[in-house]
Amino acid sequence: MAAGSTFPFPALPRINAVVVEWHDGDTVYVTADRWMRDYSRWSIRILGMAALELDDPGGPETRDECARRWPAGTALVLETMKPDKYGERRDAHVWVLEKGSPALVSALLIADRWALPWNGRGRQPKPAWPRNPAG
Repeated sequence: MAAGSTFPFPALPRINAVVVEWHDGDTVYVTADRWMRDYSRWSIRILGMAALELDDPGGPETRDECARRWPAGTALVLETMKPDKYGERRDAHVWVLEKGSPALVSALLIADRWALPWNGRGRQPKPAWPRNPAG
């Protein structure tokens, strides 16, 4: 980058990834670029939000909305990754380019009422279904 230019994402550890498929509204399978020709498939739990589970009314619709907006092949940036409390999954903030600007997937889904803010502590909230996009 040229002197004085800034990278559009926050200065935290980042890993480039590509969507493989969506499991539900807050879990995505990705191919992570771990450098040196190491492309690993990971299950990523999106931090900062709670979405409906597949067995909840609206769960499959939430997953399908994510797959529509960010289909297989969509480039993502993962940051602040840590092991998930439920085994093989990893927790990360997930960034995507939205209209040419970096945006958190969690913030986009919360703004459109597909998810609710959640820090992972306490009881997980459940978004209302059917959702009311107007508020």
